[in-house]
Amino acid sequence: MASFYSKFSWRLGIVCMASIGIVTPTIAADPTINIINYGTLKTSDLEAWTRAGAEHLSDWQADTLGVTWDIGSQVSERFSEEYGFSKHKVTLSAKQKDEISDAITEWVFDSECVKDEIMAFENREGLKNINLWMRGGASVATAPDPCYDRRMVLVARTPDQNKDTIQKIWLHEFYHGHSNYLQNYCVDPRDPDMGRKLDAFEAGRWFAEATAEYFAVMVSSEIQGIKDPVSQMLKKSKLQAKTEGNDLFSDLAANGAVALRLLIERGNFPDLEEDVMSGKVFHRCDWKDKWNLIDNEELRYALNNWHQIQQRGSTWSFKRKVLK
Repeated sequence: MASFYSKFSWRLGIVCMASIGIVTPTIAADPTINIINYGTLKTSDLEAWTRAGAEHLSDWQADTLGVTWDIGSQVSERFSEEYGFSKHKVTLSAKQKDEISDAITEWVFDSECVKDEIMAFENREGLKNINLWMRGGASVATAPDPCYDRRMVLVARTPDQNKDTIQKIWLHEFYHGHSNYLQNYCVDPRDPDMGRKLDAFEAGRWFAEATAEYFAVMVSSEIQGIKDPVSQMLKKSKLQAKTEGNDLFSDLAANGAVALRLLIERGNFPDLEEDVMSGKVFHRCDWKDKWNLIDNEELRYALNNWHQIQQRGSTWSFKRKVLK
């Protein structure tokens, strides 16, 4: 299995950010993307997907490290009690595992943020998890954010994931990585009320997953030249709901993206699609309050009616009654 290392720069306009009430994060002045590829995907494809995603962002302030490798056949459905990834046969050699670990460690600790004692500790713990997943054959797909100016896309490709599937996964995690104000940069770990504040972000998790999946579907469709991605997305969810039911949380990301589309089409949140695709919805820490389904009737409506989908000819759309 060959390894590839690629680095390139990608400039975007930098905008001023609102204060978040904790230590001002370091911003990468000229963000770069680094790709470490120990899998069978083409590095040029990974670069192209990352560029396509970055072109939509209105505010990209961090260097990106994308890391991917292949894993073998599934060994068990759950990696461990703590981590819900499936467990697979490890195909990386001992040398390759060490190379991946060393490259990630060097990149993470090149950030200014690790001068902070708490951030340094959290990154050491985070690297332990990455090594555990990578060396243990976890079907990991995640977006660690070791520092504000350092974001990651981390994907282990399983044998059943074709190129289109892994493309969406890559873009989904890329969006998470560049959603500027998720909980890590809105809650001070020194705050004695940290637990309650983290709970508030957990209540908005559906929105974080929905937006990442919506972004992935739209950018992937753009790359592939798909003319009606919304119809395809609605068709997939409707057919899946017939077997798995209408519980939004049975497939939070995919169903959440459909609920998000329903909100967009109902039009009660102006510019919602633009703000999602640009990442603007995560430019302030108060996003969790705006998109908390507990307190918002419009959100609850969408989450209860996302499955109200109909087919007309070859087109899938929401039923008219739920668009009023």
